Amino acid sequence: MPATKPTSPIERPIRVVFLVFYFEAWASLSQVYETMLKDPAFDPIVVTIPRKLTGDSGYGGEHRVHKFFKRRAIDHLRLNYEDSWQSLQELKDLRPDYVFLNYPWQRNYQPAFRPDSLVTFTKILYTPYFLAPLVNEHEGELEHDSTRVASHLYTQRVHQLASLIFVQDQATKDAFNLTERGSDRVLFTGAAKLDSLRQNFLEVSAKLSAKGSARLARKPDAKQKYDLKVLWAPHHSYSAAWLNFGMFVNSYQQMLELAKKYPNIKFVLRPHPFLFGTLVDRSVLKNDVLENWLRQWKALPNTRLNSKANFVKQFAETDLLLTDGISFLAEYPLITGKTAVFLENTNHWQFNRLGELAAESNYRIKDVADFESFIKLALKEKANVVLAARARSAASKRRNSLNNLRKEIDPNPGAVADCILEAIANHFASSPSLVDASALSEVAWEDQPGREPRAD
Repeated sequence: MPATKPTSPIERPIRVVFLVFYFEAWASLSQVYETMLKDPAFDPIVVTIPRKLTGDSGYGGEHRVHKFFKRRAIDHLRLNYEDSWQSLQELKDLRPDYVFLNYPWQRNYQPAFRPDSLVTFTKILYTPYFLAPLVNEHEGELEHDSTRVASHLYTQRVHQLASLIFVQDQATKDAFNLTERGSDRVLFTGAAKLDSLRQNFLEVSAKLSAKGSARLARKPDAKQKYDLKVLWAPHHSYSAAWLNFGMFVNSYQQMLELAKKYPNIKFVLRPHPFLFGTLVDRSVLKNDVLENWLRQWKALPNTRLNSKANFVKQFAETDLLLTDGISFLAEYPLITGKTAVFLENTNHWQFNRLGELAAESNYRIKDVADFESFIKLALKEKANVVLAARARSAASKRRNSLNNLRKEIDPNPGAVADCILEAIANHFASSPSLVDASALSEVAWEDQPGREPRAD
């Protein structure tokens, strides 16, 4: 990888701290970090901190972030003090030129690591943790949103205070023109996450293929244990106030019965990391009801529950994805080239144009009974062959939707990290000042009436 070439000379390496607690989305930063490691113009440092996600009683979980990076042999500094201001002082001692964030929801950060604190001594870089923005705000706010871009995607405090922002689509960049600071600091680079996931999928698929060939060579007459492998990935949103894609409560009992009915099919449940916490915390399901169901699910010989595995590896290991959204609607077809089955909540927040392209790249169904029809056909042939045969008339439309989605969010395939590094180097060479938070008058999205409170 060639060294970055800024428009002005750089006298010393640029120190960039990657501040991470949501390790589940490290793919959005991994290629940027790896590219910086190879570039003498940069000095990247990974820092792990605690978090408080939906359903958590307090800040914690840093040990899980640490284990994630340890398994990948990525050096990192652990700032896991209970007093976040003590941790912050150690971060300040690193004297970072920039701090890279990929998670905008400041209520999940310890107080010392929120944007208003960071901008007092460093400059914030931000790229979204998700692959692409797919939804508008709910109808009440949509009427006032001429950009057709959900306002939480460009009006949160991290968006206001970031020195540079890297987005996946032109519409989101344009939306920043409506804000106090404008869009000059926002770059439409595409998603580094997509480059990372595609590369990971190719590597994982090659390894699985090699293992399969070796196993076949050892036991040429051996039969596979399961005729079909299904990955079930339910989302965590269960309210008209927030996204409302989740269909777990509408399908969990039927999916259990389906697993019992088809012992020759392996069902792997991959819940969104927030799913179970949200169900209980928001009183969607009582904890004892959920625990009883989980015991039944885990007791079956053909079912698994794994929310920690690399989802790209799960994509490669299974034949068919059943999901109720949101990110997998774009990630699965873009990464694998295969078609997912979208169990759609008819009352979900409205898709934007990218969301509609993502949804139309997959099969849309309304209930588990319809999904069973896919199962019955897939038992006769491999899933994607059957699914393509089931609706050949629509296959061309799905391919066109996927190609159009790719054009919208993938302007620099394989080179997004390079684009980001060049932008940072040029920004640094211009000797920018720190952002003055006190000079901004707009109220951040999360501080507007009706938003979820930040309880510390």
